[in-house]
Amino acid sequence: MSQTFFVLPTAAGEARDANAKALGLPRRYTHMAVGDGGGALPTPDRNRTALVGEHHRAPLNALWQDPGNPSQFVAELVIPETVGGWWIRELGLYDEDGTLCYYGNCPETYKPQMAEGSGRTQSVRMVVLSASGVPVALKIDPSIVLATRQHVDKAIADLINGAPKPLDTLGELAAAIGNDADFAGTLARALAEKADRTELKDLVNGAPARLDTLGELAVAIGNDPDFSGTIARALAEKVSRSELYDLGTGPDFSVSIAGGSGNTLSTHDITKPKGVYLILPYNCGWTHINVDGSYFMTAFGWFMSGTGSCSSINLAQTGAPIYDQPPIVLRITSPSATFRLGLKNNGSVPPNRGTITITPGVNGVSFTGYRIA
Repeated sequence: MSQTFFVLPTAAGEARDANAKALGLPRRYTHMAVGDGGGALPTPDRNRTALVGEHHRAPLNALWQDPGNPSQFVAELVIPETVGGWWIRELGLYDEDGTLCYYGNCPETYKPQMAEGSGRTQSVRMVVLSASGVPVALKIDPSIVLATRQHVDKAIADLINGAPKPLDTLGELAAAIGNDADFAGTLARALAEKADRTELKDLVNGAPARLDTLGELAVAIGNDPDFSGTIARALAEKVSRSELYDLGTGPDFSVSIAGGSGNTLSTHDITKPKGVYLILPYNCGWTHINVDGSYFMTAFGWFMSGTGSCSSINLAQTGAPIYDQPPIVLRITSPSATFRLGLKNNGSVPPNRGTITITPGVNGVSFTGYRIA
């Protein structure tokens, strides 16, 4: 016996599927329409661009992959009881651009409306075979979605039986904290050795007064089924207190830029071991020949040997407080490195305005460095 009721992809829908697959983009379906087929059961045609006799079009209520067939997806439309007064013989699925992508027929059924003395909320579903293999995404307005009884029953069952993501069973919560009977103590001992102990302790102590439901506990640990692993990995990225240097011991070095004139002026070579250095500029001022404006120079560092990185800042010629300068951060990643600190014309001083000039005993720029890690 030949098949009477079926759904076909339209030519326009297939073209959009092919384009989405080539670009690696998901297909987004937003609406479904139903109609009466013009008074007779229509035969699906891939060249169709609209329903024969459309009566109702609305946003999708749900869209999901068929659990029995991964190559199929199911689109659901819910028609409220106040809408009706016509027969349903044809269905159409539309994407976000309003293109009819799938068209099919169905056993005819009458949709009454309340004004006729009888009404019902009706769910209409299209089971679609996606031969292209393009991922399908639902694009809806959550404010108009209706939950069917089947959907609610399934959601409650999933919640009770322990969906892994919400962490809503005792077993999942235990697994999330590593099945550790002394998890609070383990966490406290680990945090005690870390530089950001105070911040994390405040985070733990700042939990709501009532964490007496599974839902609240799950939210409190970010719905993370591997919460203990997440914390362990985060702590591994922190700096231990024993690795921090005490800034109260004084600077690690202090150097000045030698007097002179040029587009780049620098300190002598500085050799230091691996570490992180906070460098504070001391700007006594610099000038340039043919002065007729206010300019900025770039203070920066570069490596003569070894490896690492160094940030840079702009120093004003005049008008800036001597000590009110942002710091430079220099990181040495090799066992040791030799570097210089300097001042260069970053282009703010036009070529015809001369070069940087620092006069010893009159003005200058120096740098004080502190090893912080």
